[in-house]
Amino acid sequence: FCYKFNRRYFGEKLFDRVVLAAISYNTDFKSRTYRRTTCG
Repeated sequence: FCYKFNRRYFGEKLFDRVVLAAISYNTDFKSRTYRRTTCG
């Protein structure tokens, strides 16, 4: 239901939002692990 509801309003932008969210999540996760390993 959520997917159809969002797709009706965002259309192609929904895919872009998902990709951007995945990219930002990956970079944030990498930065956190990198910071944790460097700090000790």
